[in-house]
Amino acid sequence: MNVYTGVTLGITIAAFIASAALFILSTPANGGIVLALAILLLGVFLRRLPSLAGSYYTFIILSCVAAGLSKPDWFMYIYPSWFGFSGEPIKCTELITPLIQIIMFGMGTQLTLRDFQAVAFQPKGVIVGLGLQFLVMPISGLALATLCGMLSEQFGLGPEILAGIILVGCSPSGVASNVMSFLAKANVALSVTLSACSTLVAPFLTPLYMEFFASQFIEVHAVQMMASMLGIVIYPIIAGLLFKSVQMYGLTRRRSVTIQAVVYSLLIFVLHILFIWAGLYSPCEAFQKALLTIAYCVVAPALASAVLRPFLIRREEKVEHFLAFLSSLAVGLVILATVTVGHKSLMAVGGILLIVCLAHNLLGYAIGYAMARLCRLSKKDCRTISIEVGIQNSGLATSIANDMGKVTTLGLAPTIFGCFMNTTGSILAAIWRNIPCEEKHNKTSKSINTNRE
Repeated sequence: MNVYTGVTLGITIAAFIASAALFILSTPANGGIVLALAILLLGVFLRRLPSLAGSYYTFIILSCVAAGLSKPDWFMYIYPSWFGFSGEPIKCTELITPLIQIIMFGMGTQLTLRDFQAVAFQPKGVIVGLGLQFLVMPISGLALATLCGMLSEQFGLGPEILAGIILVGCSPSGVASNVMSFLAKANVALSVTLSACSTLVAPFLTPLYMEFFASQFIEVHAVQMMASMLGIVIYPIIAGLLFKSVQMYGLTRRRSVTIQAVVYSLLIFVLHILFIWAGLYSPCEAFQKALLTIAYCVVAPALASAVLRPFLIRREEKVEHFLAFLSSLAVGLVILATVTVGHKSLMAVGGILLIVCLAHNLLGYAIGYAMARLCRLSKKDCRTISIEVGIQNSGLATSIANDMGKVTTLGLAPTIFGCFMNTTGSILAAIWRNIPCEEKHNKTSKSINTNRE
């Protein structure tokens, strides 16, 4: 243990002691905010330990929840005067969608064609994994929401909160699943492929699931939700992919980069034409939106990457670590904003919602693993699919709820689910890490791992 780690541990212990003292001698709010700091410091300390480095993400989430519940007034607004600017205060929920877009952009910069190789090399694992992701969690979410709805008088969960349970079930593959798969010594290549595929498919399937399953609780406009999710998920990923391509190839492979840019632009135009057909936009409005989207997601990333390439190319590993940390921080801030604006509703119905979200999360792990074993996948792949099914994209679900103007109710279940899935995922990964997988290593898995390296 070096000096930095020792000092961090000492400050962490002191913060926990101070928090306990404030809970006893002062108010729970003061104790809670210091507890949030102590949890964050504990995550920083654990990050210095190789065997627990991935668990810091969980502690960022828990710290944000504790801070939001303890002092919601502190985080309700962001004032431009803090940064030397003038203007009206910005409500914290206005940052949710941009934060998720930052996460998706970061994901796009990490994706390559190699991440989809498992579709060819391990089609069975990918098909089983995607099938379970889009069946187990939506159906179990519907079952839990329907059960709670039947007992609404006893549980006190409103229709929008119940719809939130379904929403998080229809938002597959959280950003932490790859980290948990790595910590659990599962098939990381398969995990990355499943995350990439499910993220790209979600904007088209999630709205349909919500209209089919959740329309009994709230009014759902599938096409409008699809357009919103494309802006939150697909367009930032396109920007990240193009940014990465220009950074990798520069001017040496201009034809390849140009083809990508043209394909992405055509895709954006086609999607907007479909929205005209669906009656969401007028032709003029769709054309304007398509041009703006191309400017933001194709032209701007390519130019920015070309300008920054001399700087980034020498610091590629540091940039990747920074983007990973930024994604973790962004998810934490999304949860902080949701807890801040919805703390009253959360305190009112938190107990039963905690149980429902925990049950939903554990069902995902259990059914995902059991069904993968029934399909005769290796134990390593079963661990991967279990994690991919159990861990959902709670940040995306929260962003959808925010876009619908119901983050204080519809966004509660995703927030609680996000806390549980990171905690249970870390525990499950730690258990599996110490239980070796006895599996036959075939040429396929070796080739995938070799190619990724």
